[in-house]
Amino acid sequence: MFCAHCGSRLEEDARYCHSCGAPAKGTISENPFKSNTDHSFARQSVVASERDESKGTVYIVLGWVFFGLSFFIVPILFGAGAFIMGYLTYRVRSQTHGVVLMVLAVVGAVLGMLIGYIVTASMYL
Repeated sequence: MFCAHCGSRLEEDARYCHSCGAPAKGTISENPFKSNTDHSFARQSVVASERDESKGTVYIVLGWVFFGLSFFIVPILFGAGAFIMGYLTYRVRSQTHGVVLMVLAVVGAVLGMLIGYIVTASMYL
């Protein structure tokens, strides 16, 4: 016997399903969930991994673009943006790539500020 609610195998004399707690009076002899459950979970995990991989790619690209811009345009803003994208890359896709991007974001922001200071100082000399 199988539970009509969740598809778990039941003992012949069971009054309630041990998995979901549903009454065993609506039992069936074949498990209707067996073939659908295995494939649907596999399909959902493939779709979720594809979605996470594409999301991770966007974070990587934006992180490197922000890193490049942090040398020339508002280093604090774009350096922080590159750091955030590095953190999101660390969480979603690749820990190593995320750490590299976060470290370089800080370096880019500092170097961008130094470049800005040098350019501004040289204009007034």
